[in-house]
Amino acid sequence: LHASFDWSACFDGLKSQIDEKRNLLSENTHLVKVFERASAVAAMGAKCVVCDRVCGPSEAEFIRKRAAAIKASNQDPQSEMKRSRELKELVDREREGLRAREMQAELTKLNEVSIPTKKKELARQKEELDKSKEQVESLKEQLRL
Repeated sequence: LHASFDWSACFDGLKSQIDEKRNLLSENTHLVKVFERASAVAAMGAKCVVCDRVCGPSEAEFIRKRAAAIKASNQDPQSEMKRSRELKELVDREREGLRAREMQAELTKLNEVSIPTKKKELARQKEELDKSKEQVESLKEQLRL
């Protein structure tokens, strides 16, 4: 990954997908409650609180069918397991992304701080080695004389 990689955009996309999956997992239960309440209102022949229409038997039947369909999809264990698995995969991808971001931060730190420091230390040690070699050569010259 390049140093200019946009982690925030990557994580924002993942977080929105995770939130969407979590909402889907809990949304059906809320919808079932709404439709059950609407069914109770329609069964009493009361007015709709949204459009002020009186609910008749046909509307009540439609609402009951819709509530039953939502309830049935909510009780389907395979779709529930699939949604849970998809959510888990997204959360795992987010964790992997966080680890990758941490690794990139460590590598950047190494590149910006540790490596230049080590290069300076290596250059200093090479200078010391060169000085030591010069001293050895000068001592050899002195011994030959």
